[in-house]
Amino acid sequence: MPLHHAPTSRSIDGSPDARNPLDFLFLEYEAMKTLFFIEITDTFGGEANYSWVTRHIIRAKNERGAICALSRRSGLNWRSAGCERYDSKSGATCAFIREYDPETDNDRIRLETDDRGTK
Repeated sequence: MPLHHAPTSRSIDGSPDARNPLDFLFLEYEAMKTLFFIEITDTFGGEANYSWVTRHIIRAKNERGAICALSRRSGLNWRSAGCERYDSKSGATCAFIREYDPETDNDRIRLETDDRGTK
């Protein structure tokens, strides 16, 4: 099954049609995805500097998937530096990633990417 398969048939109430097993496989795959909160900032002397920061909420299957999505969107290559931190190939920026928590990652911060409303 391709990952981009979307439910093809719907019942009258808009729910997936029980006759198409691919619809339920697709919905199960989508349900396995998790939201990740990512902060990208500059570095100074190898340490996070926070003279500027961008924040992103990305939906992915796992942490590695979230970093791959971030790489595609940012155009930067990221390498694990351990403990939730990823450094760009140039070393000029770093990213911190963790699972999204609606209690602490609230709507008062400005987000560059927000996948909360997507599937």
